[in-house]
Amino acid sequence: MADTERAKLGHSHHRQQSCSNGNREREMDMAEAMLAHDPRVGEAVREGRYGLVLRSARVVRGLTLEEAGAKTGYTKSTLSRIENGRRLLTIEDLQRFAKAYELPPGMLGLSGTTVLPSAPQRLQDARKTRGQYPLGDTTRFISASIMDPAPDFVCDALDLKRGSRALHREQLTYRGEQPVRLSATWVPGDIADRCPALLGPVAASVGISGLIKEATGRIADRGEDRVEPCVAWPEAARRLGRKEGFPMLRTLSWWRDSEGVVQYVESVTPYPVQYPYDL
Repeated sequence: MADTERAKLGHSHHRQQSCSNGNREREMDMAEAMLAHDPRVGEAVREGRYGLVLRSARVVRGLTLEEAGAKTGYTKSTLSRIENGRRLLTIEDLQRFAKAYELPPGMLGLSGTTVLPSAPQRLQDARKTRGQYPLGDTTRFISASIMDPAPDFVCDALDLKRGSRALHREQLTYRGEQPVRLSATWVPGDIADRCPALLGPVAASVGISGLIKEATGRIADRGEDRVEPCVAWPEAARRLGRKEGFPMLRTLSWWRDSEGVVQYVESVTPYPVQYPYDL
């Protein structure tokens, strides 16, 4: 497949190889492990409840309070107070923990990068809000088309045979006038055929999952995320108003029904700003 087509879909092997260095990759692995261990971590990060984040980080690292004290220089009783939210944390405290626990700085509010809530958490949040984006956010539809055949990596992501058809959608999410998220969504061709509304804008109050449910009776109720560092390729840089090569995060999200059948896959690429969101 041509490089231009890969760039358009936002999922090329070239970009994967161009991701940030090994340290950042290890940081993202740590973030994924934490989210998998405790789904409350994503919410705690967004709300600044860093004691819970630090307790989860310690548990994921397999450290006792005594061992964590040896790494951080705090006493066992001080660590206990910190983890239970009974001791205020300074910037110096947070920096020390980020280094000792090998945490992404954004998990402790030390940079613009934040960790997105896990797919199950976003499903739960979406049910509460009926799939609506937070106030002040606007999603703008860019394009949709049927790929016949779809690229191999799209077929693989959707659990389809190579050469199968698939729908490709693109949209931008804005906070005010600032674009903050570029999304590409892939839907199996048989589902897209039964849901032609996917070829146009989709209301946030309904969502892609809602449209698929209306058309097929099948609902995506299981989510799986893979978060990875990447850099802005030309199309993403242009859409998000950033320079090519700018560090970003990409989330690949698989949405399956109760039988494990993939309903759709979304590739979400925000640049590093403090921007939590719900699907």
